[in-house]
Amino acid sequence: MKESYEMYYGEVFRAFRIRKRISEKRAYEGVCSRSTLRNFEMGRRKISINKLIGLLENIEVTEADYFAAVKNYKLSKNERFLKDVFHFYRINDHNALQAMLKAKRLSLSRRWNDVNHLHILLLYVFLDELKPDFQISQKELTRASKYFSSLDKWTYHEITLFGNLAHVLTMGLVSSVIDGFLKQKETLFADRIMRGRLIRTLLNASYSFIGQKNLDEAGYFLNHAESLMATQKKEDIIFEHYMLKFMKGFYCLVDGDVDEGQESMKAVINLFKIIEIPELVERYKYYYKKAMKQVKAETEE
Repeated sequence: MKESYEMYYGEVFRAFRIRKRISEKRAYEGVCSRSTLRNFEMGRRKISINKLIGLLENIEVTEADYFAAVKNYKLSKNERFLKDVFHFYRINDHNALQAMLKAKRLSLSRRWNDVNHLHILLLYVFLDELKPDFQISQKELTRASKYFSSLDKWTYHEITLFGNLAHVLTMGLVSSVIDGFLKQKETLFADRIMRGRLIRTLLNASYSFIGQKNLDEAGYFLNHAESLMATQKKEDIIFEHYMLKFMKGFYCLVDGDVDEGQESMKAVINLFKIIEIPELVERYKYYYKKAMKQVKAETEE
């Protein structure tokens, strides 16, 4: 059966728009409404070829480059799972995530599989609710730790899983695994997508360490992320630059420099507002409020 790439149209368009730092308004102006563009980018609706061409003209991307990117967007089964999870998370579709969780748990009940187990843990992290009959126990975390520790070759799928589960794993394992990443950085950095994911994993790990007030370890990962980013074109890692600025702000906040920390974190939220990525505005507002709540609680102790 010939594969249809149409499901990727919106995702690919959004990736081009964000990479070129073009606002939603500039992208849809004279072509369609803001809601049409957002629904298209989120995969909730299709648009006509004429409208698509108009949108591409607005963001100055040729049809040839766009459709070549779409055809190169074919994903493995595990990569598609991750894309779906991130997609439903971005649009706050709790029911869809619950349905994915139910399917994964059914599959796991029929046959044990380490990857399915990690997928379930990831879904619980994103749903942010642990059911009484499925707590993330020490035994399960040990299984996850053994899986990550035993890997000889890391793919985008494993790095993404690890990066998003880092805060529920032991800090010792996180440090050990990332040290292994850094030894393989020349190989991993040969691929642009892996490059971005590796940088984001370092930044996610630093977030976990900062939250636990382990600032020495957090600083180590932040410095490595920044040095790796310095070797790349800024336009290729725009989002990672914003993440780094936010994490540095969080670091300052926990380290006692509240004013500088707040300024940096708010600046990133404002940047997401300017380039009109509402789901990231809301997500980083949540991280900011959580960080401020933590600092306030520690101050009152």
